[in-house]
Amino acid sequence: MPASVTDAALARLRRLGPGCVTALEQLSVVPTLVDFPLADALLGERLEELAEAEEHGIIETRADGLAFRHELARRALEKTLPRLRHRALHRAVVRALRATTSPDKERLVHHAVQADDAATVVEFAPGAGREARSAGSHRQALAQFDATLPYADRLPPVERAWLVADHSWELYLAHRFREAVIEALEAAGRYDELARSARSAKPC
Repeated sequence: MPASVTDAALARLRRLGPGCVTALEQLSVVPTLVDFPLADALLGERLEELAEAEEHGIIETRADGLAFRHELARRALEKTLPRLRHRALHRAVVRALRATTSPDKERLVHHAVQADDAATVVEFAPGAGREARSAGSHRQALAQFDATLPYADRLPPVERAWLVADHSWELYLAHRFREAVIEALEAAGRYDELARSARSAKPC
């Protein structure tokens, strides 16, 4: 983002009160429209602070939620957040999404990755990847498996082998053939190891 655009966006934010800016910071880590249930969960009574931002044309209220009027303004504000603050705001989104009865898995994983929440990534990303694959969304499937791999050691051996095999197939479909072969060989090795363990565990 050009520095001039960032400076212009931040100049508008400096006109707002601190409570409004704090509420905007929370919204800035959500790259899509923030539906009202999520906004209420994240901000509670502080939601009223955003009236000032709406009056200044920074956010807009739509029928289904809140959104920054301009994506560049959201990105400019998010860019100013210190790493620990950024991480904490994403963790707040993870908590809010997990509290719902049927969270959007792809959205949840996005925030969990940014929050360094390995447990949530491992719990939801593999399933989200397989759902995306079943729907024919192979790019999204690859993204979910990519998100899981750094935490793959948290998975049981069978699920880890399954993840590597799934990732290999999506790499192949993405024409990343060399990586796909490497992953396929790793998956085959893991399945062989599981087979040997199963044979050795059988009673004589």
